[in-house]
Amino acid sequence: MNIYIINGPNLNLLGIREKSIYGEQGFESFFEDLKTQFPSVNLHYYQSNIEGELIIKLHVIGFIGVGIFFFGGFTGFHLFFFFFYPPPPPPPYP
Repeated sequence: MNIYIINGPNLNLLGIREKSIYGEQGFESFFEDLKTQFPSVNLHYYQSNIEGELIIKLHVIGFIGVGIFFFGGFTGFHLFFFFFYPPPPPPPYP
């Protein structure tokens, strides 16, 4: 299974900015920990401070049958969603 983690603006500053709030671990080391904990999952990571690039990335990977975690970043609002494409099949009807 492929899972993409997409981080938006300012999330590249994890472990650097406001450590008392967000902690001291940067995302890169956190991502390495995830890969160690879930070796059977193909984890991929992308980060951009440009929101248009995030939308392009979602369009590129959104149609190849993967799970996606999208963290919009710290731009005055917090956005998080997860989706899996293609959606699961409908339940069988009697």
